Amino acid sequence: IRSTTPIESSGKKQVVIESKHPYDDNTNSVDTIELPGEESMVVWFDPETCTEGGCDYVQFWHDENKNEAERYGEERYTGGKNNSSKNWPTKENPLRIPAGKCAVSFQT
Repeated sequence: IRSTTPIESSGKKQVVIESKHPYDDNTNSVDTIELPGEESMVVWFDPETCTEGGCDYVQFWHDENKNEAERYGEERYTGGKNNSSKNWPTKENPLRIPAGKCAVSFQT
């Protein structure tokens, strides 16, 4: 993750998270997203988000241990580069996480 920006909007907490553009090859990062005092979060990606389909991906976990039984959403969020298929959560169809804290991993 390159940067996080907390935003207060309409009484709701928001965090904008970005990777480097372009992102580095051979990345294997795990970062925590936390919204103190919140019981859930909604995650979506910019419509222009893209990675190399199937090779580079993002995953959401209950915590940094990345237990396979404790993943949120799809197995991998990936794609879009060179017009490949993609499955990123959108503002219209977001990933809903029933917790105020999770871990996000980025593998390239």
